Amino acid sequence: MTNEQILWMVLSSILSGLLGVFISTYYYRRHEDRKYKLSTLQKFVGNRFNLKSEIFTQSLNEIVIVFGDCKNVKLALSKFHESLGGGKEQDALVSLFKSMCEELNISNSEFNDSFFLNPFNTVTKAEQSLERCHEIFKSLMATRASVTSPEHVRALNMISIEFPKESYPFVLEAWKVYFDHLNSYPENNAESQPEWKKDMGVYLCQLLKYMGDALGYNFDVVDINKGIYAPKAHAIVELELQQFRKGVIDFLHGDSTVKMEITNMPPSN
Repeated sequence: MTNEQILWMVLSSILSGLLGVFISTYYYRRHEDRKYKLSTLQKFVGNRFNLKSEIFTQSLNEIVIVFGDCKNVKLALSKFHESLGGGKEQDALVSLFKSMCEELNISNSEFNDSFFLNPFNTVTKAEQSLERCHEIFKSLMATRASVTSPEHVRALNMISIEFPKESYPFVLEAWKVYFDHLNSYPENNAESQPEWKKDMGVYLCQLLKYMGDALGYNFDVVDINKGIYAPKAHAIVELELQQFRKGVIDFLHGDSTVKMEITNMPPSN
């Protein structure tokens, strides 16, 4: 075998190896690209029953990246974005769905537009409302030792919306009593404040008891009032923050002074 033949065999082996790597890499990238596109389409279609959900919104926002090499999909996405608030969102959304299916060679001719616009949703509105009521109750129970926390206040403000009087009369009545008490804080009567705070705990326990009964929880007032874990460190931090805020406000209003002490006087000339 001549040197030329040996060289040719070596070059052929190298070229065939490089070609194999190129082909493998090409098809692997195509496979991964299609996988990402399918994942986005699945989230897009699977969560269309709630167009305001976090997952559906995420799928919309990632289309521009995942389908970045698809002119028709990007055009449909742009038209959908332009249609928002114009009354033609549904048509633009269906067009976006179809363009994504066409890119992935997924047939959708068997279904009309109403199939996409009227998705399956086996959860009834009553079940969704009941689930929200449970979440509100859980939030109040979890934060009943920290009644000034944003989570607790938000849950309280949701009661009048999610617990209609027709379905939860005792809850609404207890909420009104508690709400009236919260708005009657004796700010200018320091002697009445401890009693007011004690009554606040009683009214909150009554409210939680009625909510628990209505939602099928077996709690009594003792469980609600006593079964609380509140670390002392949290109470200390909260007290210190209140004292700090009060001190700053009093200083800014001129109601308090700042103590200063000179420890080192410069020498006189």
